[in-house]
Amino acid sequence: MKTSLATVAVTITAISLSLANPTPTPTTTQPPCPVVTSRGICPTCITLACLEISTLTQRCDCPTPVPTLIEDYFCGEDGASAACPTFKCGSTSYTIVEPTGCPKKGC
Repeated sequence: MKTSLATVAVTITAISLSLANPTPTPTTTQPPCPVVTSRGICPTCITLACLEISTLTQRCDCPTPVPTLIEDYFCGEDGASAACPTFKCGSTSYTIVEPTGCPKKGC
């Protein structure tokens, strides 16, 4: 069996390139931990008189209780809203689904 130097060189180059640039392994990214949002809205803002229902699924590696993000939309100096937000509903009710099988935290 005859093997030319060109074939050997191509094979060595292919092997060294595959070692230098290994195929990246796919990474899985977890979604961020859930956060409850509390909004303070200027009373002159018009919001829909409805209640949005939201379910938050907690993970074992997320803080407990679920943190609250406070967003304030203040009124301008003249009593009118400086920037009224646009939301589906004026309020949101949260249901938090607790994870199961988590290791105990603390002592």
